[in-house]
Amino acid sequence: MRYLPILLLAAACGSRPDRGRELAACQLISKSGDELARCLVMKYSWAADSAGPAKSAFQWELDSIRQAHEAQVAAIIAAQLRDSEAAAAARERRVLARARDEARRDSIDQEIIDRANLAKERCSAAAWEHAVRPATAGGGHDMAHFDSLNRVCQAERDRAVGGRDTIH
Repeated sequence: MRYLPILLLAAACGSRPDRGRELAACQLISKSGDELARCLVMKYSWAADSAGPAKSAFQWELDSIRQAHEAQVAAIIAAQLRDSEAAAAARERRVLARARDEARRDSIDQEIIDRANLAKERCSAAAWEHAVRPATAGGGHDMAHFDSLNRVCQAERDRAVGGRDTIH
């Protein structure tokens, strides 16, 4: 009988398995607080009331991990959306700039064509005037007058197109 108190003390203190290891082992294979509690009760014979706090703490940890992950995903998606919208806006600006440049070139080209046509009309009028002018006493046309008209036409054309060549 002398050894009974020592045996009871040894049984109470030394025979208890490490609950931290049991908890860690069940956390590795559990996907929820309910699965953790089930594992602790079934595999390690924990009482339901002692598995409850572990279940709640584990579920809270899983929920906070999920929320943090969802926040990261939302931030990444928002950044990708901003980048995509910025790229689309840049493309749109480039297209509009090209359209404005092309419209400006078309406008300049049309102005040059209009000026060249006006110069051509003025020169044609001058040439017509020369053609219908009566011949000189010698029977020919006054070439000096024609040359002066030709110089006027050339000058008119050069002034109209601003020194640019035009396609006829």
